[in-house]
This record gives sequence, C-alpha cells and structure tokens, in this order.
Amino acid sequence: MLTIERLGKRFATFDAVKNFSLTVKEGEFVTLLGPSGSGKSTVLRMVAGLEQPTSGLIRIAGQDVTRLPAQKRNIGMVFQSYALFPNLTVRENIAFPLRVRHWDRTRIAARVSELLNLVGLEHRADYAPAQLSGGERQRVALSRALAFHPPLLLLDEPLSALDAKVRQTLRKSLKEIQRTTGVTTIMVTHDQEEALELSDRIAVMAGGQVEQVGSPLDVYYAPETDFAAQFIGEINLLSVSILASEPLDDDHCAALISWQGHTVVWKMSRALAVKGADSLLRVRPESLHIDRPNAAGAVRARVMSVTFMGIITRLTVDVAGARILVDALSSTLANVNEGSEIGLRLVDQRVEDSVREHVLEAAKR
Repeated sequence: MLTIERLGKRFATFDAVKNFSLTVKEGEFVTLLGPSGSGKSTVLRMVAGLEQPTSGLIRIAGQDVTRLPAQKRNIGMVFQSYALFPNLTVRENIAFPLRVRHWDRTRIAARVSELLNLVGLEHRADYAPAQLSGGERQRVALSRALAFHPPLLLLDEPLSALDAKVRQTLRKSLKEIQRTTGVTTIMVTHDQEEALELSDRIAVMAGGQVEQVGSPLDVYYAPETDFAAQFIGEINLLSVSILASEPLDDDHCAALISWQGHTVVWKMSRALAVKGADSLLRVRPESLHIDRPNAAGAVRARVMSVTFMGIITRLTVDVAGARILVDALSSTLANVNEGSEIGLRLVDQRVEDSVREHVLEAAKR
C-alpha cells in the first residue's frame, strides 16, 4: 500500500529526517513513535504532501506521489487540533469532502449517516463543533477524514489534546473503527501506551531516523537499540551466555541462554544468538518472575527497595552485585519487604510452551 524509500528532509543546515524507509501493508495500522524532534511528524507531512522531501521516494498503491500535490493524493488526515469548520454542523463537516468531490445528495446523505452511526454521533448531527466535547470533535474529524473512502489515513497526534480518561476511551473507539473500515493507517504519537495498544507495527524514531520497526510485542520485549529500550518503559541489562538455538523465522530464533546459572528459552535475533557467545540481554521488569529464594533453578536476589504503584509493585533487587528492577502484581507480594531474599526466574512471554519444550529437548540431544 505505502512504500517510503530513503526519505530525507533538510531545513537549512538541519536534517529533520534522514534515510527513512518503511513499507506499510494494506489494512495495517502503523505508528511512528518517538519524542519531540524525532522527525515523525515531518515524515507524516511528507506522506500527506504538506512538506516536500529533500530526497527519497513515496509510493501509494504503486503510484509515485513524491512530488504530487496534497490535494491530488486522496489521503484522509486527522490533526491534533481537529481543524473542523466552526460555522458548519457535524453533518455538514463530514459531508464537506464529499461535496468537493461532487457526490450526489442521496449518496452524501447515506455516507454521512453511515459514519455518524459508526462513531456514535447520530444525536449530535446538527450540533456546531463548539457545542461538542473534545472527544466528540475528534470523532467528527475522523469521520470527515474517512468520508470519501481514502486508501490511506494519517493521524497526527490525534488524541494528545484530550484528557487521560477521554484518551483511553477514544483509543478503544479508534482501534475498533480502523478494524471495521480496514483503512490503512499511519499514526504519529509520543505516547508509548497509545502506540502499543493501537498498532500492528511500530516504527521507533530518534534524531530523524528509524531505531526499530516491529510488532508491539517485539518492540517492547526485544528492543534492538539502547534508545528503543529506554524510551519505552524500564529496562534491565543482563549478562547471559548462549547455549543453543533453534530457528523460528528468517530473523529470529529461540535461544537457550544461561543467566547466573539459570537456563531459559528467549526469542532473539538470529544474528546475536551464536552458540557459545556472551551477550547483553535487554529485559523488562515484568519478565522477571518471583519465586522462593531456595527454589530449584531460581536466581537468588535480595530486595533493596519496594515501591507500591497500585496494581503493580516495583522491586529494586540485588543479584550478585547488579541492581535489577522487578515488577509484580501487588497482591502477590504481601510478605516481600526491604531486605527480603527472593528467587527470580527469567520468562520470555513471547515464547510458546511448545517451542520452549522443543528447544530444551533439542539441547539435550
């Protein structure tokens, strides 16, 4: 659906985007995730035709649109600021792009009614934007962007102007609407939780470049760079040894690793999973499970601090002189206090039990 090759954008002497490449499949929801100044909005604006690239190529459905004006790209776009016409009603705002495209009145009325029903705003059809809440205005903006059946929908920080509770509700609605319509979608956000919840794939960006592209599960549990690891949540660096590996796909394998004498099966890049090699494993705090300190196969640790965070409690523990973060359900930690000794097990949530058993059996042979 969308192919971006070696895209670059320079403002005077500043390279806002450098050598950016990405392919988005039809019906996919891809998020550009990164901090302010990472280049994600500039990429989106170049795809929309609102900025001209300094270098590179953009194709939509096989057509080269790199130099095509924005109005000829037939793309739907939703802005952070909604950008609704204040003098038009909800119904008229949604109908506007259809009138511009010279749809007949009957067809316009049917499409507007369909979209109002999709976003749950039938009862607000004749309201002005000023009479709506922020969440309702964003749903109108989304409906207007979808009205003419665009092949590609671009979302520029669509929820960042809303309060936390409304954002949470709208995330669910947005995901449902995208799945229902099947429209290929690219979203820009700096909100890690938003990206993880909504996306089929995430492109993590920093300094105008892509740090990593992958599924939410892989980007979170297998960050490929220090930036990707630290930008999304907390991370531990564990020194491990590779004992054996079994291929999973072209890029990944299930590796049998050893950490402090504790063996575990971990999904890794095939390039890194070299038998006999030592490696630094990036591990999320919740991938360390708590056990009895003397449990067979568990790594012994001493609790240095306990921080209650509601459903989750975060422990800072000492393992052979290394400081490690562990997250666990608060309800399971009634008897764990500062100074307690515990056992830790390393668990990769991405590895199925059948794969884990296969690797362990293969290693014995």
